[in-house]
Amino acid sequence: MRILSAFLCTITLLLSTACGDGSSSNDRSQPTVSQLSTEAPKLSILTYQYNTFEQQIVEEFEAETNIDVTVYLQPMKSIISAAQNGTIGGDLVFFPTLEDAVRLRNFEVLQPFFVESFSDGTVDDRYVDNEGYYAGLRRWSMVAVYNFRQVAEDEVNSYLSLVKAPERGLKIGVAHPDSSGLAGIVSGLYRVVNPQAAALWTKTLNDRIFGPMSGNDYDQLERLKNGEIDIALVSVGALLRWTWGGNPENQAAADNWQARYPKTQTGDFNFVNISGVSLLAGAPNRSAASRFIDFLYQQDNQEKLGNYYKEFPTQVFAIPSEFILGLKGAPGREVTVDQLEENIPQAWAIINNLNQ
Repeated sequence: MRILSAFLCTITLLLSTACGDGSSSNDRSQPTVSQLSTEAPKLSILTYQYNTFEQQIVEEFEAETNIDVTVYLQPMKSIISAAQNGTIGGDLVFFPTLEDAVRLRNFEVLQPFFVESFSDGTVDDRYVDNEGYYAGLRRWSMVAVYNFRQVAEDEVNSYLSLVKAPERGLKIGVAHPDSSGLAGIVSGLYRVVNPQAAALWTKTLNDRIFGPMSGNDYDQLERLKNGEIDIALVSVGALLRWTWGGNPENQAAADNWQARYPKTQTGDFNFVNISGVSLLAGAPNRSAASRFIDFLYQQDNQEKLGNYYKEFPTQVFAIPSEFILGLKGAPGREVTVDQLEENIPQAWAIINNLNQ
């Protein structure tokens, strides 16, 4: 996770530019997290990213519904911190991983919600919390990205083969757990294999990776491009956004790469993760918030989001981006996010115990 910078960026009551989590700037004022508790626009959205593309979706919603929207941009780390110390407020909060949704829920800053899209069968319930505390807008998984001239497919196509790869001298890079979906994998192994196997796999990975778990997924792809590592375990969306983000050097490097969704040795399980939305406790504009969530689940908006982030939509009729369909395999559907959520605390306990 990027270093918390938002509160260093603001001197006055309103931020004049977007700063923090790598998102592009926009012309909207960006109040701080703490101001959410004192201001009550018609709809307030707290998010870790807000770029020109998402601004267009917000403007389309405003034009269609005549509901004013204010967007508050902060790094996810500061959103979590605000939830922890009780200064968070507003209507909706967006999160990048299931792990973040669980954190927010554990800090008791969320409330259950239900929208029309859940009842008409357009949203796959595998990606919606069965108690209504969160809903996935996009689904993805971590993939093993490798130079196919140096690494064989059978060295990356399972979680077990990944931790064995260094025995042949192959170097693996993994981002810091706060900035990846690693806890989701550990939770999945905990559930479908057993707790001992999850702990052993995580420790072995940590012991054998090249360098510590640090930085983010893009950092690992840069390491792979520079020849520092042979395999990068990153989110599929990060891989595709990095590759097709307009940098010709990245595209040229990726011509030598392939990506695989690792699976368990038995059962062939791969573990899905989600990026999504939650309704904040005490939301003053619950009706407007529900309308905005339904708006995001419209097929065209789901396809726009999927195409932009190069991840799978969660709306059942939305067509995935051709970029993500070009990869072999897809995030697993056998284990639901509810099932993963049950063991996220145990997964974090395993991860936090690595260097103790």
